[in-house]
Amino acid sequence: MARIFTIRSRAALGISLGLALFPGCSSSGPIVREDTSTAFSSYRSFQWVTQNQIQELKLVDPRIDYITDQARIVERPAQEQRVKPLIEAALKKQGYVLSQEARPDFYVTYYGKAKNDDWVSTWAGSTPAVDNVPVIIFPYYSRESTRTHREGVVYLTIYDARTQKPVWTGSISNMNFEHGLDGPALSAAIDQLTREFKESA
Repeated sequence: MARIFTIRSRAALGISLGLALFPGCSSSGPIVREDTSTAFSSYRSFQWVTQNQIQELKLVDPRIDYITDQARIVERPAQEQRVKPLIEAALKKQGYVLSQEARPDFYVTYYGKAKNDDWVSTWAGSTPAVDNVPVIIFPYYSRESTRTHREGVVYLTIYDARTQKPVWTGSISNMNFEHGLDGPALSAAIDQLTREFKESA
């Protein structure tokens, strides 16, 4: 299969996720990386990435053909309790359904990192990385994408349940997990990312 991988950016963002996570700091528009060979229009249902999907999605052992180091990913329950309901609500607003079935159309999670700290997500473990940026965040485990990472970026990543690989990643910069979350601003920014995801269909 030919590798079809696009990156697009939205310069204009009405709401800054940076204001939610790092008051006083503005955010640039989201950057979207997507595998355009994926049939996003067929997506209807989703589930969260958890420890149960580590083997299925090859999160700790993706099949890559280049040398990497390792990054540590941890769970933070207090943060997860705030962020997950906002992402769920935003995806439902776009017409997606949280599935209770054995296999949904796609899995979703987020990735973020405070300076000099571990990565945070909805699952925990060690995973291949380039310069401490996990390759499993990006479609095709793109090394080029890992090298564009800067402090304060948070990613929303979609994994296709059929191919078991990352197929869509949206990111917004100028954020910091060390600061508190502001519900309304964070919710509006997550809405922006999920709209971008829906527009990929």
